[in-house]
Amino acid sequence: MIQTLLNDHTLMGTVLGVCVFAGLIGLLVARAAQQPLIMSLLTATSTALILSATLYPLSLNAPANNVCYIERDLLTGAATTQGLMNITLFIPAAAAWTWITRRPVSVALALAGLSAGIETIQAITPGMGRACDSTDWITNIIGALIGTAAVALILWYRHRNAHLIRPGRHFVRVFSAAMVAIAALCATMVTPVMSDVAWAHDASGPQRKAALKAAKEFLPPTAHVVRVQFDPGPGGTGTIQLSPDKGSLLIDWPSQEVQSGMIDPVPERGATKQDHVSDEEAAKVAKRFIDDHFPWALPAKQSISRVGPHDEARLVSLRRYKDDVMMPMRMDVVIRPGGRVASFAARHVKDPALPKVRISRSQAVDAASVALDGHPVASSVLLAARDEQGRWRPYWMITPKDVVQDGAVMDGVPDDSATQARTAFVDAVTGKINDRIDLNTGPSAI
Repeated sequence: MIQTLLNDHTLMGTVLGVCVFAGLIGLLVARAAQQPLIMSLLTATSTALILSATLYPLSLNAPANNVCYIERDLLTGAATTQGLMNITLFIPAAAAWTWITRRPVSVALALAGLSAGIETIQAITPGMGRACDSTDWITNIIGALIGTAAVALILWYRHRNAHLIRPGRHFVRVFSAAMVAIAALCATMVTPVMSDVAWAHDASGPQRKAALKAAKEFLPPTAHVVRVQFDPGPGGTGTIQLSPDKGSLLIDWPSQEVQSGMIDPVPERGATKQDHVSDEEAAKVAKRFIDDHFPWALPAKQSISRVGPHDEARLVSLRRYKDDVMMPMRMDVVIRPGGRVASFAARHVKDPALPKVRISRSQAVDAASVALDGHPVASSVLLAARDEQGRWRPYWMITPKDVVQDGAVMDGVPDDSATQARTAFVDAVTGKINDRIDLNTGPSAI
């Protein structure tokens, strides 16, 4: 969230304005109450910084997601850029409040409760465009503990007989009531979701720069980036995952090519069964989109199919063939009613040199009959894929009728390991079955 603040100049200006205004109010109150001016100024501005940076709405049209992501590795996030910024955000407020009140335990508990309340508000409030995350709460608590402990030690060192006040009964009652209320809201309105994306894979500076460049190219100006993470692969390769307030983008690293995205995933309000996009309009919109962003995908063979709960959208797919073999490039664009691009998937792979095909379809079906346990064949596709040694070869993909394919995959490539295990891949040169081919060759493998 703090990274969003640093990359949004409008948001940063608003937050700074709120802090300045809060600081002026703090000075006036300090003069009237004869309190230390510097600490009063720090208390007001640091508290305003927390509230404005975390509760400023990023997308007024975003619905409440009512979800809180629970990271499996809670403490790893403290070492990331986002985690360190979350820690730093709470240190000044914790230090200032502890200096003024002389109540380190009360301040630490109050800031922990404040962070929990902020995360709850982010999850249940429409128009926030933010995400509730357990690691945000943990790192905020760490910052609060650092600030309170540092000031408590300073006070003890300077005044060995300094009296640090324990939490009173009134504070305990108020704090307990607030935490019960937050717990009740979370139990009734927030769904916890375990997150498999490790904080240790937080995107680096160059990776984040590449993600923000892609966001500017593909997402609307009103979109706000919530998180940028990196899913590492072998040899320094991997995938950058950009999560805005609505939609998503996946970017290959280090090629920086955008692999897929959801640009406009939410259907129009009030859409009816009669709303649809024609094949002709979908083809025109898809061509403009591909010309602008993926010119390498042309020329290619185009197919259009109906998708959506009422067949209201169109999936425009491009495939390239060479000597009747489907090449590894892929381009899919989903067009929604109104001529809007809802999502896309792209795989930029140069046409590889392949050995000559020597096995016919009928020979491949015969060879796959044992692997398919006698099931009748539903489809057969001749495509290029890498074998276990990384060599490009032509394969017959033989799919039985009992395998249900995802309608979004037009070439019949299975979507999960269970389905792929029941699909036979016959080497179109040797006629041997190979179940260890690589169908998901991305740009980084070129």
